[in-house]
Amino acid sequence: PEPLVRDVFAYVAYRTPTHADAEDVTSAVFERAVRYRDTYDHRRGPPIAWLIGMDALNRTKALSVDS
Repeated sequence: PEPLVRDVFAYVAYRTPTHADAEDVTSAVFERAVRYRDTYDHRRGPPIAWLIGMDALNRTKALSVDS
């Protein structure tokens, strides 16, 4: 899992304004991944794609809460 954490963090950090925000979003992605681990289907793509999709969900929720 450590390489996945690094990859997700790198992806998120590129798209968020601060290091702290990137850490928060990365944490939220993995919290969500644990909660919804039964929904992962290896036939639909690698784990990183599934996790990156969770980042998009997390940021969409954050934007809707901020608005």
